[in-house]
Amino acid sequence: WHWLQDPMGVNEIVNRINMRVSMLQGDILHTHKRSLELLTAFSDFEKRFEEHKFYLAVEKALDASLPDLLWAKDIHGRYVIANKTIKETLLFDDSPYGKTDVTLAKARKAVIGDKNHTFGEMCGNSDKIVLATGTPTLFLESGLITGKEVFLKVHKAVLKDRLGTVIGTVGTGRDVTEEYNTLKDILDTTTCSNTRDKLAYMIEKHRFWGE
Repeated sequence: WHWLQDPMGVNEIVNRINMRVSMLQGDILHTHKRSLELLTAFSDFEKRFEEHKFYLAVEKALDASLPDLLWAKDIHGRYVIANKTIKETLLFDDSPYGKTDVTLAKARKAVIGDKNHTFGEMCGNSDKIVLATGTPTLFLESGLITGKEVFLKVHKAVLKDRLGTVIGTVGTGRDVTEEYNTLKDILDTTTCSNTRDKLAYMIEKHRFWGE
């Protein structure tokens, strides 16, 4: 009876074809999905590579033109840009990328001793302030660098990508140790209360170097 209904076995052949097509469609979808994943991964790699080239170009320009300490960090406080000045005078590392201030400070301490280097371990706090407020902020940061007490005028601001998403912080620093110590000496020796009040205010509000 089955033979009379389907003498050529067409239904069975069609069913097998349909099963095979379904399998092929599944394979194609899987392959397509995998291709998209690979393309996305490659696109992400290409983007990161372009960003890296951009960072290197910026860093090269900064090294050639400005004497101040200049840097940029990601949202975790890891350096992505660091100019020659900050590498040589504060970080003491030719390749600080991917490292934090705490990591670099510990490495420096291991070389010259804990008591001779205290700068860097508190810098993360000012990063957090800027990230939390999103406001460019002026700081006075101090500590021992190779046994010498140093005061830095530091400007920090958030760093954003093309879409406006905060991706880190950017900062500049200038050594104002001499100016700070000069004002402190005057403050310690002057007998004029009005002058003392003005100097104390300037030091407290970090106004002795201008804006």
